Order: sequence, then C-alpha cells, then structure tokens
Amino acid sequence: MLDAHFHIGGRKLAIGAEPDLLFDLSGMLHDMGAQVTAAVTTTQSVVIERTKTKEVLIGDLEDLEDLAKTRHCDLLITHSHGRQAAARLKIPFYRTGFPMFDRLGAGHQLSVGYRGTRNLIFDIANLVIAHREESHQPTPDSWRTASGLPRCSGYRSSAGAAERSIA
Repeated sequence: MLDAHFHIGGRKLAIGAEPDLLFDLSGMLHDMGAQVTAAVTTTQSVVIERTKTKEVLIGDLEDLEDLAKTRHCDLLITHSHGRQAAARLKIPFYRTGFPMFDRLGAGHQLSVGYRGTRNLIFDIANLVIAHREESHQPTPDSWRTASGLPRCSGYRSSAGAAERSIA
C-alpha cells in the first residue's frame, strides 16, 4: 500500500458503481489519499450516507462524465460502458462492477480480502503509472532529460559509460 500511495494519493476520482461497491471503493481509495470528487450510483441505499465523499448523485454515466469534467477528475472508475467517457475526458479508466464485457477473465478477478485488495491497489497504481508514461509526463526514467529541465553538468548516463568501456 505504501508504494501505491504515492501514485493514488492526491488523485481526484470519479466513481460510478452500485451503492455497495461505491462505498467499498471510495473508503479504500480515500484511505489511500485519493479524493472522491464525483460519485454516481444507480439506486438509493442506506450505505450511501457512509460513502467517503461529500455528495452521491443517483444517476447514470452521462451524469458521471459531466461531474468528472466539471470537477477535473483524473481517474474514472466504473463498468465497461465508461470507456468512451474516459476517452473523451482523456483520463485513466479502471473497470469494475457490471457489466465488464471488454476484458477476458473479468469474472475471475479477485477484489476482496487481503489478496484482492492488494491486487486492486496495484492495478490502479499501475494504470496511473502507464497513463503518465503514455501522456509523456516526466517519470523517474525521463525526468532528467525532460524538455525544459536543466541537466546537471556532472551527470553521465549509464549507457554512455557502457559505450566508453566497450570502445
């Protein structure tokens, strides 16, 4: 959890799920340092009152996309039908809930208990890392050579050292 906290913490999340899944996800991700800024569910439930967010809207994916856009969310979590909204918003998308028809093995995905929670945390953190790399944002592998950042005059790349030793 500590490793993933650095990637999940501070994120603004948009979650669209059934009330019980919304409650579980929002609580766990809130404890990891994320902020659930857009929460949409399908039906009224007593568990909504305990959800780790200021407001839960009973609505649909259009409502979720609108909230995610206006509240500047940077991660969308919902079922497979949310993939178009995530593409329009240009934010990472984590699939959970039902239906999940565009991924193989979704019915066998474990997300409860210690192992399931660990896998869920790792999957979300890895999704954030991959999106950062795909968006060409600086990462530990590229921050020294990112445009606009000065290079340290004493810095030598390991590749250059290997080339010099072979020659």
